Amino acid sequence: MKTPELLVGVDEFTLVLQAQEKVEPINWLNTVDDMLEVFLKLSKVEELFGEMRSATVKLIQGYTEGIAPEQPFLFIICWHEYMQNMGIAIRFSAHAWSYYQAEYEKKYQEKTDVAQFLRMVQSDIIYTTRLSRIDLVADYKNHGLHIHQIYQDLKKGDLYITNWKEHRVRLKMSAIEKDGVAETIYLGSRKENTRAFLRIYDKRSEQVANHGFRLDEALATDDWVRFEAVFKGKYAHQITDALLTEVSNANELQQFIAHKICDKYQFFDPSKDYVTDFTDELLGVAQGKSFTHLRSESPRDNSLRRSIRYLIVNAGLFPVAYKIHCLYGDDGLKRFWEYLQDWYAIYEPNRDTEIWLNKHGKTMRAQTLDDSLI
Repeated sequence: MKTPELLVGVDEFTLVLQAQEKVEPINWLNTVDDMLEVFLKLSKVEELFGEMRSATVKLIQGYTEGIAPEQPFLFIICWHEYMQNMGIAIRFSAHAWSYYQAEYEKKYQEKTDVAQFLRMVQSDIIYTTRLSRIDLVADYKNHGLHIHQIYQDLKKGDLYITNWKEHRVRLKMSAIEKDGVAETIYLGSRKENTRAFLRIYDKRSEQVANHGFRLDEALATDDWVRFEAVFKGKYAHQITDALLTEVSNANELQQFIAHKICDKYQFFDPSKDYVTDFTDELLGVAQGKSFTHLRSESPRDNSLRRSIRYLIVNAGLFPVAYKIHCLYGDDGLKRFWEYLQDWYAIYEPNRDTEIWLNKHGKTMRAQTLDDSLI
């Protein structure tokens, strides 16, 4: 059994810029340009992601215009051509935020985090800032947690949720099941106007199934269960203010994240008249009694590695090679590899392959082939 770890961090977030003063509708797009110029300079986004270009796909819902870099992850800045009350929305996916942090550290020789980022992009002249969504996570690695058991205990009342006041909270509960086994639990409503909900899922299986950018990290664990608290609207606005005024270093940030999750989602075991061990551990982080780390995964583009792993593990190449080897020996296996080589000599790439090369080529060439081999 590998050593248990508890890591806390920020998965994804959306930041909204609002003009300091209301402008005439005819001047709105000029104001957008001015706000973007200031934000891009302060955030150093183009230095780390590359040039921002007009985007027509994956716009944030409700927005009509956007810009994004040519990168294999989702980072996008959006605005509405007429409705200035919607402001300018900046969305960092989990992969984009991880990449930003890694590139920032590489370029400036210091780490950054979400609190420092918010402070860095403040403008006293042209716009205000507030988060419209932020996902705070607690990753339990090698703890032996079982999602289905947690779900069953919640349904039976052997576990229930309390808040920071130790009051029992009744939340809408649902699960995604496969063959009768819960793989993901949702606590709270996921409707658009909801302020918060908690998602509990198997992060290891998700990364393996999707060949995610944290695949190597997932494969290094025996198990990995994520508690992901999504805060939106008013709660996200409050978190913005707290991050700007209450968090000044990495230790305070990890305590803050653990505290915010425990504010709303403590798992109470009535048979012990106390919280569960996993909640108790997170409370220890929130109170500074135990030391954990902020999540800091490598955002390296391993899309070629994922393709190679898929070819070996999922596509059936090795089972076919094994059958040939058993039937026809070493000579037969050698002939099979030669056969594949002959076919490759006349292979013509399709459009999807060219798109992949255009999308990933720049970052992949910065690595060696050995980085992608399993």
